[in-house]
Amino acid sequence: GAMEVAVILAKQSPTVRALPVSCVAGPMEPSECRVDAGKLTLHWPAGEPGVCRVTRRDRFGNQTRDAGVLNRLAAEVTGPGPCDCEAVELGDGACELRLRAAASGL
Repeated sequence: GAMEVAVILAKQSPTVRALPVSCVAGPMEPSECRVDAGKLTLHWPAGEPGVCRVTRRDRFGNQTRDAGVLNRLAAEVTGPGPCDCEAVELGDGACELRLRAAASGL
């Protein structure tokens, strides 16, 4: 967010200069990211869509807004059959993984 940095230049008589800056979140830190699978872990019938939401956060817990090269996600789905996986960027630093499995694991 918006901040103001005061620079004090002191030689004989101090001069203070205020500089407007904008502080943004740093690169994604995987250990700080949040994953919400909702009901997906309880009941997910084969052929039905499943959604898992990943919220990216930096090392301080700030949500990252930029999905640039340092914030890319990779997903792999393994199971008894194929599973389509579509990653949809939500524009706020979160990403939805939309899944559709073709076979059940029972």
